[in-house]
Amino acid sequence: MEEKKVIYKNPFNRPIRIHTCCPVGICTCILVKIELEKIFGELGIPVEISPTTEGNPMGDSNTVPDCIITEGMQLDSILTKIHPKVSFRIKDLGKREEIKQDIIDNFAEAGWIEIMT
Repeated sequence: MEEKKVIYKNPFNRPIRIHTCCPVGICTCILVKIELEKIFGELGIPVEISPTTEGNPMGDSNTVPDCIITEGMQLDSILTKIHPKVSFRIKDLGKREEIKQDIIDNFAEAGWIEIMT
């Protein structure tokens, strides 16, 4: 897969707030957080990632996230509680390039990054 270059447009004048929601309570949100921190570091996009649960997607800080990223099937349930601008599911945590592509596609659609060809 060809490496895409992206330009971060900094829509918030702060890091993008991302919540990773644990769909079944077995701490997958922490594994997702760790992987996302690596990917966003590679992309040069500043983020603030908080692991949360489906039952409390705003987390202990009660902060509305800019983005929800979860692994599993519960995204629709989470979106009944809060409405971030960007939200998507990770299909397979072991497929880093797919995750990276999903981030690029979703963030470009939101206008947060520009893809350079």
